[in-house]
Amino acid sequence: MMKLTARNIYIALMVLAGLALGFASLHFSVIHDGPVPALMILIGVSLLIDLPLMLLATEGKMDPLQVDARFIGFIGAALLYMGVRAVAG
Repeated sequence: MMKLTARNIYIALMVLAGLALGFASLHFSVIHDGPVPALMILIGVSLLIDLPLMLLATEGKMDPLQVDARFIGFIGAALLYMGVRAVAG
């Protein structure tokens, strides 16, 4: 069974965010063509996911999130977003 760590939570949530953003951009063109690039939206989502994980780490309830997990999560979300746009768009 997979252990519930900050790394696993972050990567799973970022992958879901990439998929959700990809499918949402198919229905709402302002996401893809708007003033804020969609990949910048993923950076904002990353921050929103990271803040509670940092709080848990400072309380000692969870290990801190490492930079490599942030990189993997963001790149995975970006690739899924672009993949959804390429296949369906």
